[in-house]
Amino acid sequence: MQVTETSAQGLKREYKVVMPAADLAAKLESQLEDMKGKVKINGFRPGKVPTAHIRRLYGKSIMGDVVQEAVNEANRKIVEDNQLRLAGEPRLDIVGGQEEMEKVLEAKGDFTFT
Repeated sequence: MQVTETSAQGLKREYKVVMPAADLAAKLESQLEDMKGKVKINGFRPGKVPTAHIRRLYGKSIMGDVVQEAVNEANRKIVEDNQLRLAGEPRLDIVGGQEEMEKVLEAKGDFTFT
């Protein structure tokens, strides 16, 4: 995760965070492996569902959870590292729009937000 401060005006701070696709993909694989033992799908014995099948069924929603956890982790890291006291909720702007987010959810692109 790469964090850079882009703006500091008065009480307002803006940071740009870039999360490499490889890191997100690794977290996704970890989540899929955790789910593998828990998910029950007709036609498969419990715990024997192929990871590729779980990815096809639940991949985007799991990646959404991974991205949300990554955003929360980045916010927490920024606040702790810079010893900030938040006056309000952090605002999140995703760089790149909808098609860029689709690449992130498919684990094919870096996730960038400010």
